Amino acid sequence: MLAKSDGSYFGKKNYQITFSKADFQPVTLPIKASANGWYIGGNILFGGLIGWLVVDPFNGGMYSLSPKETNAMLAPVAK
Repeated sequence: MLAKSDGSYFGKKNYQITFSKADFQPVTLPIKASANGWYIGGNILFGGLIGWLVVDPFNGGMYSLSPKETNAMLAPVAK
């Protein structure tokens, strides 16, 4: 499990995953956090200002990490 927030106010986290294997060139792919629909719409309907401005920004509940799955094609190193 990856944390979506660093615990600070609006402290979204981004990651990079590097795939590597001997005799192949490594590939690095980003994983980015962005505001999710439940944060935007759900707090308007259910959570109100406390959820929108206090709870979700601190605990990371406002973010979704994407992509959820990754694949990488590794190219052989030219010899």
